[in-house]
Amino acid sequence: MTALRLLNTESQDKADYLHNQLITDINVPSTYWECAESYLKGVGIYDVFLIEEQDFRNYKIFLRETGNFTKKQVFERTGFLRNLKKTLIQEEYKELLDEIEQCNTVQERLKGNVRNFLIRQGIHHVKEIDYRIRELYESELRRTKTSSKSLEYLKTLDRVKQFDIRKEMETLSGRNRKQLKYEGQVIFLPYIPDQDIASDFDYIQDKSELVWDFSQKAPETLKKQIFQILYYALRNIKDSKDRRVRYLLPLRWMYEFCVEEGIDDIERLELEQIKKLETIVARKVANVKNSVQIVDNSRKILFMSGKEIHWYANVWYMERFNFAPERVNPSNPVQRLSFYEVTNEKNRKLLQEYMKYQVGISDLTIGNIRGQLCFIKKFLVYFNTLESICEITEEQIAEYFKLLQEKEIKAETVNRQIFDIHRFFAYLKVKGHIKGQIFDQNYYSQKVYPYHHDRSVQEDEYMEILKRLKFFPEVQRLIFLNLWATGLRISEVCTLKAC
Repeated sequence: MTALRLLNTESQDKADYLHNQLITDINVPSTYWECAESYLKGVGIYDVFLIEEQDFRNYKIFLRETGNFTKKQVFERTGFLRNLKKTLIQEEYKELLDEIEQCNTVQERLKGNVRNFLIRQGIHHVKEIDYRIRELYESELRRTKTSSKSLEYLKTLDRVKQFDIRKEMETLSGRNRKQLKYEGQVIFLPYIPDQDIASDFDYIQDKSELVWDFSQKAPETLKKQIFQILYYALRNIKDSKDRRVRYLLPLRWMYEFCVEEGIDDIERLELEQIKKLETIVARKVANVKNSVQIVDNSRKILFMSGKEIHWYANVWYMERFNFAPERVNPSNPVQRLSFYEVTNEKNRKLLQEYMKYQVGISDLTIGNIRGQLCFIKKFLVYFNTLESICEITEEQIAEYFKLLQEKEIKAETVNRQIFDIHRFFAYLKVKGHIKGQIFDQNYYSQKVYPYHHDRSVQEDEYMEILKRLKFFPEVQRLIFLNLWATGLRISEVCTLKAC
């Protein structure tokens, strides 16, 4: 009974709304609006704004067939309804009509359809147009227009929206101008504040790839990370084709993959997840390597832009740090330190903790630290089945070192690995992760025999090079002359500085 009462109340409210619209002009004879009211209620229209052209035609037929009206009377009553709709629209949607009229980038004949649709949707200002409205318009056009006409009208809506964005941006200044903000909503790239960038997407036929849904159910951290990478690509990758191929398309695939897999942090992507993503990308493009760069590019963008250093990240990028000059080799700089190869989460955290100490507190060179990391990772990967490396026994370590010694590896390399692993366990002991040192490094070290590497170049060979030196590029000529005349190593020549 209550539901029925509410339904009756709602129906009466709609009827009252229509009645008040029809009696707006007191100078119009009551017979005009009474007849119109009866017809509109009969066909279920309770808002003058919703009357379509076909409805006007049907009303004219209704007057001819059901009333004793002359042609003039039919014309007058139909004209009343048309003029009423036009008047009401002019009053309530004046701002919208003015904004559309100001848009001089589209033909006048195309504006009418867009204008009528927006009014039916209750849009009072062009700034209210978003991707949801565009989607509704596209759906309506597919039902009512041909493919070519649909595209033409849809493009008109986009041009009206973009014209309004440009006009609004001209009134702003400073940081607010052209700045795209994360609001947890759908972002349609042609509607972003920076219309200079938005114009790059005009050539893309499939506009669905330009839609970024940040309103969908997914971890908030992931959505903010994807938005940050998207914003970086839009602002910093100037070549539109490169931006699309290496960033936008792969980023979209990675976003979809992370949502499906329930991944909440790109910086913590696991090795198996990356391989699975590569398989998915391989089904979409031929150049998988080019597209999968998005994983490394994304991690770097996030790591470099953090207010604090993301020590928890599976890859650290050395550009983020300000090292003393003596810790960096300019001729062969270390770009990154990766940890995702260690799939045991407990062991990885211990390794990251140790590397944080080495990078932030020790005075070792970054190249030396990278070497340590490489050896310790191999060690931890070998014992990946252990719940924690802290539970390892000396017998297990002895077995590992025996395998090292059986391989065709130089004694000093084996000793280096033993020494680095020993230092790792010494750190674990100091931090209280283990009670005591598990093994004696001296017991497992091998005897090293000095070996001379004869790397001299015969005189006839370098004289032949000198004869042909004029054909070399200038940089290569200078490097060779420095090496030949001074006996410097190639790495030393590459790092020479002017006084």
